[in-house]
Amino acid sequence: MIDYEQFCGIVPEAAAPQANPDEVTVQDMKKALDNPVLGIRVVDVREPDEYDIAKVKGVPLLPLSDLPNRFTELDPNQTIYLHCKGGVPVAEGGELFEAAGL
Repeated sequence: MIDYEQFCGIVPEAAAPQANPDEVTVQDMKKALDNPVLGIRVVDVREPDEYDIAKVKGVPLLPLSDLPNRFTELDPNQTIYLHCKGGVPVAEGGELFEAAGL
């Protein structure tokens, strides 16, 4: 017997990457921005040069490089969504939040 999929050139689908349980969708972020009653704050953790290229209206900049010095600007009792372009700064920001007990 031959491998039918290999013979036909069918490439198996890659396994979906494991989702981070703390990750929210773009739709979740939009709901948070559109509905202040939810009490969710969205902050952008990109650096200023990235922020200047594309900003999301109503989302303040708290660069990852400044984040440890600016935790006092955040309410530790509030749900906070971190926003960036590619995910790495958000993951690093999440680690900083956890280390700070937020």
